[in-house]
Amino acid sequence: MPRLNQNHIQEGTVERSEEKIFAYLKISSGRREIDKFNRSLGLETFDVATDDRVVSSDRSSPTTFFRALDWSIPRGSRLPNLMGGAAVILPRDVAVTSQTTARGVLSGLEFSGTFDLLMTISLLPGVPIRTTGEFKVWLS
Repeated sequence: MPRLNQNHIQEGTVERSEEKIFAYLKISSGRREIDKFNRSLGLETFDVATDDRVVSSDRSSPTTFFRALDWSIPRGSRLPNLMGGAAVILPRDVAVTSQTTARGVLSGLEFSGTFDLLMTISLLPGVPIRTTGEFKVWLS
Protein backbone atom coordinates (compact mmCIF):
# COMPACT_ATOMS: atom_id res chain seq x y z
CA MET A 1 0.00 0.00 0.00
CA PRO A 2 1.60 3.37 -0.96
CA ARG A 3 2.61 5.68 1.91
CA LEU A 4 2.07 9.44 1.98
CA ASN A 5 4.57 12.04 3.12
CA GLN A 6 4.47 13.52 6.61
CA ASN A 7 2.11 16.40 7.38
CA HIS A 8 2.41 18.85 10.24
CA ILE A 9 -0.31 20.66 12.14
CA GLN A 10 0.56 24.35 11.82
CA GLU A 11 -2.29 25.70 13.90
CA GLY A 12 -5.76 24.87 15.10
CA THR A 13 -8.61 25.44 17.48
CA VAL A 14 -10.90 23.23 19.53
CA GLU A 15 -14.56 24.00 20.19
CA ARG A 16 -17.21 22.23 22.21
CA SER A 17 -20.87 22.18 21.22
CA GLU A 18 -23.80 20.58 23.04
CA GLU A 19 -23.23 17.29 21.17
CA LYS A 20 -19.58 17.15 20.03
CA ILE A 21 -16.05 18.43 20.36
CA PHE A 22 -14.60 19.79 17.08
CA ALA A 23 -10.95 20.36 16.20
CA TYR A 24 -10.18 22.68 13.27
CA LEU A 25 -6.67 22.15 11.91
CA LYS A 26 -4.37 23.76 9.35
CA ILE A 27 -1.73 21.41 8.00
CA SER A 28 1.51 21.67 6.04
CA SER A 29 3.37 18.89 4.28
CA GLY A 30 6.77 20.53 4.31
CA ARG A 31 6.81 20.42 0.49
CA ARG A 32 5.77 23.58 -1.35
CA GLU A 33 4.21 21.83 -4.36
CA ILE A 34 2.05 19.57 -2.18
CA ASP A 35 0.97 22.49 0.03
CA LYS A 36 -0.01 24.48 -3.07
CA PHE A 37 -1.98 21.51 -4.41
CA ASN A 38 -3.76 21.01 -1.06
CA ARG A 39 -4.68 24.72 -0.96
CA SER A 40 -6.08 24.55 -4.51
CA LEU A 41 -8.46 21.77 -3.40
CA GLY A 42 -9.36 23.36 -0.08
CA LEU A 43 -7.58 20.58 1.80
CA GLU A 44 -5.12 22.79 3.67
CA THR A 45 -7.56 23.04 6.56
CA PHE A 46 -9.92 20.42 7.88
CA ASP A 47 -11.94 19.50 10.89
CA VAL A 48 -12.42 16.36 12.93
CA ALA A 49 -15.05 15.66 15.57
CA THR A 50 -15.74 13.35 18.49
CA ASP A 51 -18.98 12.45 20.20
CA ASP A 52 -17.11 12.27 23.51
CA ARG A 53 -18.17 14.89 26.05
CA VAL A 54 -14.63 15.39 27.41
CA VAL A 55 -11.12 14.76 26.10
CA SER A 56 -9.73 11.65 27.79
CA SER A 57 -6.63 11.58 29.95
CA ASP A 58 -6.85 7.77 30.26
CA ARG A 59 -4.44 5.97 27.87
CA SER A 60 -6.62 2.85 27.99
CA SER A 61 -9.62 4.84 26.71
CA PRO A 62 -8.42 7.54 24.27
CA THR A 63 -10.69 10.14 22.70
CA THR A 64 -11.41 9.28 19.05
CA PHE A 65 -11.80 12.05 16.48
CA PHE A 66 -13.12 11.14 13.01
CA ARG A 67 -13.77 12.69 9.64
CA ALA A 68 -15.02 11.19 6.36
CA LEU A 69 -14.74 13.26 3.20
CA ASP A 70 -15.49 12.80 -0.48
CA TRP A 71 -14.08 15.23 -3.01
CA SER A 72 -13.06 15.46 -6.63
CA ILE A 73 -9.81 16.55 -8.23
CA PRO A 74 -10.76 18.27 -11.51
CA ARG A 75 -9.49 17.17 -14.91
CA GLY A 76 -6.43 19.20 -15.90
CA SER A 77 -5.19 19.60 -12.32
CA ARG A 78 -1.42 19.38 -11.87
CA LEU A 79 -0.84 16.61 -9.34
CA PRO A 80 2.55 16.79 -7.61
CA ASN A 81 4.67 13.77 -8.41
CA LEU A 82 5.39 12.23 -5.00
CA MET A 83 8.34 10.32 -6.48
CA GLY A 84 9.96 13.51 -7.80
CA GLY A 85 10.02 14.88 -11.30
CA ALA A 86 7.36 16.69 -13.29
CA ALA A 87 3.80 17.11 -12.09
CA VAL A 88 1.17 14.78 -13.52
CA ILE A 89 -1.69 16.49 -15.39
CA LEU A 90 -4.92 14.59 -14.74
CA PRO A 91 -6.68 13.44 -17.93
CA ARG A 92 -10.08 13.24 -16.19
CA ASP A 93 -11.86 14.10 -12.95
CA VAL A 94 -10.66 11.93 -10.08
CA ALA A 95 -12.97 11.01 -7.19
CA VAL A 96 -11.34 10.68 -3.77
CA THR A 97 -12.78 9.28 -0.55
CA SER A 98 -10.91 9.65 2.71
CA GLN A 99 -11.41 8.60 6.30
CA THR A 100 -9.29 10.12 9.05
CA THR A 101 -9.25 8.72 12.57
CA ALA A 102 -7.15 10.16 15.40
CA ARG A 103 -7.05 8.65 18.88
CA GLY A 104 -5.39 10.53 21.69
CA VAL A 105 -5.23 11.50 25.33
CA LEU A 106 -4.62 14.77 27.14
CA SER A 107 -1.71 15.02 29.57
CA GLY A 108 -1.23 18.51 30.96
CA LEU A 109 -1.18 20.77 27.89
CA GLU A 110 -0.21 17.98 25.45
CA PHE A 111 -2.78 16.05 23.41
CA SER A 112 -1.04 13.11 21.73
CA GLY A 113 -1.80 9.79 20.14
CA THR A 114 -2.03 8.02 16.80
CA PHE A 115 -3.78 8.74 13.51
CA ASP A 116 -4.84 6.77 10.48
CA LEU A 117 -5.76 8.21 7.07
CA LEU A 118 -7.22 5.87 4.45
CA MET A 119 -7.92 7.13 0.92
CA THR A 120 -9.38 5.52 -2.16
CA ILE A 121 -8.85 7.22 -5.50
CA SER A 122 -10.85 6.43 -8.65
CA LEU A 123 -7.69 6.73 -10.77
CA LEU A 124 -6.19 3.83 -8.78
CA PRO A 125 -9.08 1.35 -8.32
CA GLY A 126 -8.33 -1.34 -5.78
CA VAL A 127 -5.23 0.47 -4.48
CA PRO A 128 -6.04 2.08 -1.13
CA ILE A 129 -3.54 4.65 0.13
CA ARG A 130 -2.91 4.71 3.86
CA THR A 131 -0.79 6.83 6.12
CA THR A 132 -0.49 6.25 9.84
CA GLY A 133 1.57 7.80 12.57
CA GLU A 134 1.77 9.59 15.83
CA PHE A 135 0.90 13.17 16.67
CA LYS A 136 1.48 15.66 19.47
CA VAL A 137 -0.40 18.90 19.84
CA TRP A 138 0.46 21.43 22.54
CA LEU A 139 -2.47 23.43 23.80
CA SER A 140 -2.17 26.99 25.00
